[in-house]
Amino acid sequence: MSRLSILASLGAGQKASRKIKKTFFRFGVDGSAWSWLGLATMKNETNTMPTSNITTLSHNQIVRGSGFPDYTGQIKVGTCAGYYQEIGTDPQEGIARAKKQCHPLAWTNLECGCLTDDYSGKAKELADKRSAIAAAPEIEDGQLVEIEGIIYKARLTGHKYSDPIHFIPA
Repeated sequence: MSRLSILASLGAGQKASRKIKKTFFRFGVDGSAWSWLGLATMKNETNTMPTSNITTLSHNQIVRGSGFPDYTGQIKVGTCAGYYQEIGTDPQEGIARAKKQCHPLAWTNLECGCLTDDYSGKAKELADKRSAIAAAPEIEDGQLVEIEGIIYKARLTGHKYSDPIHFIPA
């Protein structure tokens, strides 16, 4: 889909269209990274792709990246609506704000790690985390996933990044 057809499908006025184009070119974003600007997220609200072989994910769900090492920490899915529900704010208002500010509606966060002294219960806590990661669904590069009714294509960026899996609207 061309840039202009995406802008047209957004229903943006001429002034908003110029602003979107300017933002697009200012950051030099290629078509695969539209989700960082949040533009493709807006056009996909009426996505009608077939739902066979699509993994359904939700806010705060733990996932694994295909080919990531065993020592990779927990990777949690985050969503705009889920976050706003957690903090007690209207999710629709939060989604509208995220779209207006060109933020993605779905993302992942890699659990940070730190060295700690041994404490009682540490071994059980680590074993529980490892078993939760082992039981989590494995996401492959290019796999289609559904998050809050929107279909995304997963792009694995690597286990060394704080956002190891990006969700690009399909």
